[in-house]
This record gives sequence, C-alpha cells and structure tokens, in this order.
Amino acid sequence: FPGLALGAHIGKTLTVTDNMLMAAAEILPLLISDKDVAAGLVYPSLEDIRSLSAEIAAAVIKTAADDGHAGEEAAEQAAAGHEQLLEWVRKHMFTPTYSSLAYLPGGAGD
Repeated sequence: FPGLALGAHIGKTLTVTDNMLMAAAEILPLLISDKDVAAGLVYPSLEDIRSLSAEIAAAVIKTAADDGHAGEEAAEQAAAGHEQLLEWVRKHMFTPTYSSLAYLPGGAGD
C-alpha cells in the first residue's frame, strides 16, 4: 500500500492505527476499474499507481484526522472536503524527473 505510507507521511501521523489500515483496505476495492474487473483482477492495475496512491492516502489522512492523529495542516485539508484533500495530496507527491546523462551537441543523434 504505497498510499498508506504516503498518507501517514504527509498527514504527519505519529502512528499508523488499525483504523488507518482499514481505511486503506476499504478504499482499495472501490478503485478497481470495470476494465480490471472484466479482466478478472482483484486489485487495481498498476498503470494508475499514482492516482490510486493519492486516493488511498486521502482516505488514510481523513481517517487519521477523524481519529485525532493527523497533523494540523492535514486535518484542515481533510475538513475542507475530499476534492481539496486529494489535490493537496497530489501536490505533496514526489514526481521523478530524469535528465539525460549524455551530452549531445546540436545536430547529433538526428
């Protein structure tokens, strides 16, 4: 559950509670697309791992906030509603960017 760790980290929780684990486990099957169900999958496809992780993290943060375990900013975002919380989670996600390791002068490789 990458979303569980993401939610605990950016939610500034000091512990991962049973309720947070349940929130992650309960949201997961709701994220399975009709295409995945038709293919016989019991977990969502990894093609959408970033959006799945964001949804799971939002559920974890919401639960942590409801139980009094989230940091102040995360609790405020959770109180503002799901869409705002989800956007806040996405803004805090790491986005890898890769630069070229080889210098190619203009015209090279064309």
